[in-house]
This record gives sequence, C-alpha cells and structure tokens, in this order.
Amino acid sequence: MADDKTLAEIAENSYEHVLGFDKIVVLSKPPFWRLRLHVWWPSRVGSREHPHNHRYASHSVVVVGKLHTYIHAIGASGNAVTHYREESAPAENRWTFSLIGATCLETAMDVVLLPGTNYSMSPNVIHHVEVPQELTVTLFLELQRARDWSEVFVHAGDPPPAPHSQRAFTKSELRLRLSRIRDAFEYSCEPESMHSPTESYRI
Repeated sequence: MADDKTLAEIAENSYEHVLGFDKIVVLSKPPFWRLRLHVWWPSRVGSREHPHNHRYASHSVVVVGKLHTYIHAIGASGNAVTHYREESAPAENRWTFSLIGATCLETAMDVVLLPGTNYSMSPNVIHHVEVPQELTVTLFLELQRARDWSEVFVHAGDPPPAPHSQRAFTKSELRLRLSRIRDAFEYSCEPESMHSPTESYRI
C-alpha cells in the first residue's frame, strides 16, 4: 500500500466486476495464472450473481467472511433459465453476451464456506454465490484458459445481461479498499474471532 509503483500496476488490472464483487489482481504470469482477491462489500448487497462457469480451472480459499455457494447442472427439470454465452474483448474492456436459448438448471450442491475453506473447480462447473451480507474476501487463483468464453444462466423473467464496461481503479480507490480489507483481516485474526480451517472441496 505504501509502494505507489506497485499500487498503480495492481490498480490498472483491477476493477468492480459485473457480478457484484471487486476483482483485485495481485500477481500474474500470463498466460499461465493470475492470483487475485475477490471482495464483496456489504454496501453492495443489492447485486445478484447469475449462475455461470469459467474459461479456466481455479483454486480459491475464503479469507474473511463466508460464501453461500450453489453448484448446478443442466437438466430436464429444475429452474427455468435463459442460457447466454459471455465473451470479453480485452482491447475494449467490456463484456458482451450472446443468446443460446432456454434450458433448466438443477441445484446439485448447496454449501456455506467459512474462513479457511479452500476449493478447486473445473471450467465447466456451473455455480453462483449468494451475495454475502458481510465483508467477504477470497484469494482466487485463475489457471490457464481452457477456452475464450464462459456461460451465464439468467432466471426466466429476469432481464438479459447487458454489455458492461470495465473501469480500472485509481490508486487512491485501491489503497482505500486494501486498507479496509487489512483492517477486517486483522480483526478476524483476533483470538475471539478465529475460525478453525474447514474442509477442502474439489468440484
């Protein structure tokens, strides 16, 4: 936080994600991996995450707060959803969505992940998290891309996802966010606030 050069480099690749969390890229080695913080702030409780999968396999650990995570599978029954393909154009710094059609999603797993819980996920796993009611931070390792697109599933009756632009944080915006995360982490490490590590998942 005291190193302006490093802070500027991290801010340049970090932004408020369309799915409702801050995406802070801490370290990267293209095209092999990127290590980042995902941060959900209580002030953004109104946002909602659609079920989706990723372009890559990933590993994640919950650092502060907790994640209520749902795993889904496409099936003949379940919740009616509209299926979209999501692509991003790095040169344009924006996401775009293409309509695939109607389908159904069945919930296969529903779990609350506490601090210390780590999990691994393949690119094809459809999942979403319930927006946390408290500050929640995960450390997320994105591995090499398996493809150039991902899938998003919107509940029937909800509006379709719209193209969304990315705006990188300024140094001052990132410094403020990191300060708040540090304060929350220091509090969570006090003896009365400690959680024992829980289970690991490979999905």
